[in-house]
Amino acid sequence: MDKFNFAVNLVREAQLIIKDKKDKFTYHKKTNNSDLVTDVDILVEDFISRKIKERYNKDSILGEERNKSFNEDSFNQWILDPIDGTLNFIHQGENFAISLAYYEKKKPIFGIVLDVISDDLYYAIKGEGAFYNDNKLEIQTSKPLVDSIVITSHRWIMDGCLEKFLDKIKSVRHLRYYGVASLEICYIARGLADLYISAKLFPWDYAAAMIIAKEVGLVAKNFKNKNLDGFIESEVVITSEEIYEEVFN
Repeated sequence: MDKFNFAVNLVREAQLIIKDKKDKFTYHKKTNNSDLVTDVDILVEDFISRKIKERYNKDSILGEERNKSFNEDSFNQWILDPIDGTLNFIHQGENFAISLAYYEKKKPIFGIVLDVISDDLYYAIKGEGAFYNDNKLEIQTSKPLVDSIVITSHRWIMDGCLEKFLDKIKSVRHLRYYGVASLEICYIARGLADLYISAKLFPWDYAAAMIIAKEVGLVAKNFKNKNLDGFIESEVVITSEEIYEEVFN
């Protein structure tokens, strides 16, 4: 698929830009002390958006920094997070990703997530499976909740967002949190953990990784058992159907 190959090459070009700038950037607050943006976020979003428009000038782009308004009339829609895990980029210099999804008529076509520093590439084309560094990922099977690893933020627990589900979550093997939603969802798709829970994500946080997760047989739902399409701000749960039923129903 020409568009997919174009997208992978574009993400790779953006990776080089980020690596070149990772030790020489500025940042400022957006809404609060933990919601930050760097000049590199903006540089990369502008670069990817410009390249897409140069080649596909009728396509629309939904991005975290510059293009936050969804074009309901657009046939072809890209969803972009130029640096998912900006806090990790600022404080750690690693554990952040470029996330890029492509939809037609609101239907997923492909998703790409690149861990910029580790060079781990996750991708999926609808109906063709999901891949990790060109190795096809196996369909994920469920396991007992008590033996499961859950990825979720301690903030959702402290703020009471997961209060209704705490008794179930307490029974799991352990909790993990990495601070980068797209990669965390990809970890579920790889089988490194079993249940991902977020009380709030934007489309650019999860659209690409959700396509990858669904291609290995996982579900993507909100807390009320509604399937997600990747276009709305929402709670996000990625797991097997069996684990979802045990925790949320």
